[in-house]
Amino acid sequence: MTPTTTPFPAILTNSAMNLRDAFGDFSKHDALALPEFLLSQKAHWIEATGSDFDFLAHDHQRPPARANSGREWTTWLILGGRGAGKTRAGAEWVRGIALDDPKARIALIAETEDDAREVMIEGVSGLLAVHRHDERPKWTSSRGYLRWKNGAIAQVFTAENYERLRGPQFSAAWLDELAKWRQGGTEYAMGAALPAGAPFVLLDQHILTVASGLDALERALQLRIVAANRDHGDASALALGVTPQATALRPLAPVHLSARRDGSGVTFKWVRRARFDADSWAGEIPLGEDSEQYALDILSGTSVVRTLAATAPSVLYASASELADFGAPQTSLNVQVTQLSATVGRGFAASAILTP
Repeated sequence: MTPTTTPFPAILTNSAMNLRDAFGDFSKHDALALPEFLLSQKAHWIEATGSDFDFLAHDHQRPPARANSGREWTTWLILGGRGAGKTRAGAEWVRGIALDDPKARIALIAETEDDAREVMIEGVSGLLAVHRHDERPKWTSSRGYLRWKNGAIAQVFTAENYERLRGPQFSAAWLDELAKWRQGGTEYAMGAALPAGAPFVLLDQHILTVASGLDALERALQLRIVAANRDHGDASALALGVTPQATALRPLAPVHLSARRDGSGVTFKWVRRARFDADSWAGEIPLGEDSEQYALDILSGTSVVRTLAATAPSVLYASASELADFGAPQTSLNVQVTQLSATVGRGFAASAILTP
């Protein structure tokens, strides 16, 4: 598909020239004429034009009528730098769908819950801002739901917990800042993109367990791999040395990290994950360990200044401890949370900078 490019810098330049001309006209009047006029018209302009996006939008912010093939489009990708109007375009597109279709069920997907709330929902170009007051949806932050008066619903999801997208059915989805999401799959092992031609392993029904049990951990094994109809001494046999690690035994990184401040301090909460029987929407995520234990590290830069122990997916960082660690309440806190295994210790960590 051939991309469509909008020359929006030229449009912005023309708008700036027109605005400069208008200010020049006002400069010929009394010094108070311009501010008085702007203040008198502010509410009117917001109500009259603030939600009339189609009139104000650049071409690249309007949904395409058709795909370049002439068929209906299924994916609309906006590539642009800061200030290109990507968030406003996404919010306006969702607004249009919700107001036109009472049965609309829309997925709002960001990298983290904070991104979804602060940019897609409550941001200056987010969904609450682009609606007129009389049509604005109700935002229930505790559930991650937006509900319009006509019955349309939008629900927040994150790339950190993509498994939650299994099950619900949606008529539309808005994905924000897709390029900066962490890659899926075996998250702790994912890094920079691999070069073309890099080897990979296909995991299928032919997988064979070569070691099991705790006594096999860290013990070097010498294997010879050959076709089933040949002898281990065959010239085609591959000699391979492996040392089993505890990777599959380490608890997965928690998700949905959040922080809320009150008179006692900052309470951190999260949701645990599990490797087995964790896809159901009913009930809690299985524990997967003999007992529930977590460690939450408070960081200053890269240094851990305090570690809090928890036996539930929440813990209080007391005000006195915060004052001892930093000297004053912090506007944001850098933390990492790990679930603990009685067998292998700390699991994989979830890191976040949270604003309580």
